[in-house]
Amino acid sequence: MAPFVALWEEEKARLEEEANRPPTDEELAAQAVAEARAQSRSILMARMQADMVQTGAFAAAEFATFAKAGLFTDWAAGQSYAKGYRLAHKGIVYEVMQEVTALENQPPDATGMLAVYRPLSVDPETGEEPDGSREHPFAFLYGMDVTKDSYYSYEGKLWLARADMPACVWVPGTAGLWQWEEASAA
Repeated sequence: MAPFVALWEEEKARLEEEANRPPTDEELAAQAVAEARAQSRSILMARMQADMVQTGAFAAAEFATFAKAGLFTDWAAGQSYAKGYRLAHKGIVYEVMQEVTALENQPPDATGMLAVYRPLSVDPETGEEPDGSREHPFAFLYGMDVTKDSYYSYEGKLWLARADMPACVWVPGTAGLWQWEEASAA
């Protein structure tokens, strides 16, 4: 038994000595390369993610998820935004439709701002995964793109869109409008 104990003690001492010795120049260089690669991966993944949410085509529910995750810049007065830029305001994702310098009294959800900011996501309060079906309607947002034959909920009722309505400013239930048909209570 004693020879094994002696071997164990020798190996233990060797490992402790190796652990306590300063790293060689080669080991330091390899460590620096490994750290730079890890940092590069993080930077590239963040950049690809940022580029993807700015340019990719996503469903309204996906935009809402990205907004919850903080992947979009929050709208701020005084900032200049290029056409096509996507940003968040009060949990809703908007696409900038024309170059603009944001003004305090003209946030994306203000009346008359649809020519500048187009909503892309549904109201973040619902938490649903809408697909426009009767069972999972989209929450209607003033100014959103409305798709023919999709269902939308608005003020406790269910509505069927009878036409495509880009940047829709006609709320469901507008008198005399054939583009909306009440389907039933939501």
